[in-house]
Amino acid sequence: MARITAAGERLIAQKLGEKKILEVSRFVLALVPGLDPTRPVDRDAALPPAQQIVHTAPVTQAGYVNPNQVVYSLMMGSDVGDFDWNWIGLETAEKVLLAVAYVPVQQKRKNRPPLQIGNNVTRNFLVAFDGAQELTGITIDASTWQHDFTVRLAGIDERERLANRDMFGRGTFFSTGLLLEKASTNYRLKAGLAYVEGIRVHAPEDVSIAAPSLPNTAWLDVRLQRSQSDVVASWSIAWGTNQTDYTDSAGVRHYLVPLADLDAGGNLVADRRLPKPITGPLVDHWAAQVGDYPKLRARATTKTDVGLDKIPNAISDDPALDRGDVLATTKATRAVQLRAAQDLDDLAKSLGTAARRDVGTDAGDLLEVGAFGWGTNDSPVAASVNIYESSVTKFTPATEYVPEIFGMSYGVVATFAYSERETRASQLFFGQSPENKLMFRSGNYTWAPFLEIWHSGNLNPQAIVPAGAVVAFAMYSPPAGYLKANGAAVSRTAYAALFATIGTYYGAGDGSTTFNLPDYRGEFLRALDDGRGLDLGRQLGTLQSSQNLAHTHGASSSGNGGHTHTVTGTAAAAGAHSHSIASVNATALVSGTRLATLVGNASNSTTDVAGDHTHAVTGVAALEGTHNHTIYVESSGGSEARPRNVSVLICIKY
Repeated sequence: MARITAAGERLIAQKLGEKKILEVSRFVLALVPGLDPTRPVDRDAALPPAQQIVHTAPVTQAGYVNPNQVVYSLMMGSDVGDFDWNWIGLETAEKVLLAVAYVPVQQKRKNRPPLQIGNNVTRNFLVAFDGAQELTGITIDASTWQHDFTVRLAGIDERERLANRDMFGRGTFFSTGLLLEKASTNYRLKAGLAYVEGIRVHAPEDVSIAAPSLPNTAWLDVRLQRSQSDVVASWSIAWGTNQTDYTDSAGVRHYLVPLADLDAGGNLVADRRLPKPITGPLVDHWAAQVGDYPKLRARATTKTDVGLDKIPNAISDDPALDRGDVLATTKATRAVQLRAAQDLDDLAKSLGTAARRDVGTDAGDLLEVGAFGWGTNDSPVAASVNIYESSVTKFTPATEYVPEIFGMSYGVVATFAYSERETRASQLFFGQSPENKLMFRSGNYTWAPFLEIWHSGNLNPQAIVPAGAVVAFAMYSPPAGYLKANGAAVSRTAYAALFATIGTYYGAGDGSTTFNLPDYRGEFLRALDDGRGLDLGRQLGTLQSSQNLAHTHGASSSGNGGHTHTVTGTAAAAGAHSHSIASVNATALVSGTRLATLVGNASNSTTDVAGDHTHAVTGVAALEGTHNHTIYVESSGGSEARPRNVSVLICIKY
């Protein structure tokens, strides 16, 4: 296996950055002892030692396969040799080893007649990376000098494509294959299979798709494109309106078919595919086709074509009808037969014979007179079984415990005794007219009430679980009578009861022969509001996006940074004052720094200023600095809101 070396990758990156041509100049061949051709190439290794190199030669030819692949060819004629090699490399003009391959030991022999017949050897290196053709400056198509079967193989590819095109038409999508769906943030292209212009397109898994703008239309771009030595189906998503098929600069034909339309809000407004309900081999799909086919040849077949033009179309169950243009059914002929037998019985009885009359009937063997509107008046009857082990009234003779059959014009009664001289017995009643009815009862000395037996004539499964009912199952595949509720398009005729119930409410399918089922996959089901007012404006079957009930979050931080300061100091001087002394004519002694004796002073005077003082102040300043911080609550959770749940298979009854 060949690989680009690490040095080669660096040189490619350098040339891309410098916008310079990458020039590959020569091939190097070497015989490396002990080289294992099955092990991966050492991308960090250099050229082998000079003594191991057996041959070097310039590149003989170079050409491009496609814009991302180029091929270099070494052609060694019979004039080159003799040597063996198991290592081959490509070297650039800068003498950088670009690519290396390990191979089993190869021989190159020179032509030396008559002793030795030489050989011609051609070896090619296909180098693939983005923009390879542009970076190497190669403008020659490799097909112009490489001897290959491109034309022949291209013809085979085209013939196969056209054969597929004849079968599948312009575009056929299998079931939900390549269906574009709305995802959480963009769109998802579902895995599946399709044929576009005869080219098989397979998406093995879902692919995430982003729309470049809205509104828009998504198209599937399909082509057959060369890849190394093969031609493979390639596809991509194109966007725009009115896209058409085209041929690109490399000569590759592109076929475009629409997938879906998106509106300005990003909603999927139309599935533009033409899907078919194919989920397995085509032969199984065709074998399962049911319903009416407008262009079927048999639709035009007449009775004359098959020699039945003399047969009337009308049929009737009425034995009394006297018409020549109406056919009698077997029900009518049976009624005539029973009527004739009854008339014969009546005639025989009137003549006193036993021509068609049952005789020797034991009491208790028959229905009571008038039971269900039937009965008999000419045989011994009783309201109970009347079969006793030791009494005279019993089944006789001894073999009479085998079933006894009693026929009437409207039905048949079968009586079964469990054994000889047995008190237990059972009866089955088969009603024929006016409706098919099957009744059963048993008794031990006395009869239990009759029970009606349900059968396909009186049991309608649709009355139990009607078409359109949605049911959950704990299994992967739906049981009989149910379809997966997966949005698939199904036949309107094969599932007529379901189509009559839901119509095209969930999608019109192909518009004529199919309709779409609801798609409940991955969804929780919610009861329709139906006027209650809890889920206003909702219509049946509409999708509702995930959301949580509106609420708020309270958040705060505890107070921090609060502190106090000790205050120590001296208050300013204050409190100095003086006192007045009234004038007196006597000697007065006053205190103060000015001691004097006031004698006969005729005017007022004051004492010296005194009392000035300070106070020491010690205390704690008020609490300051307490503050809060804004809290940001980070988001958490996943891509949707949901309760705990268990997944089940949701199906719809058809």
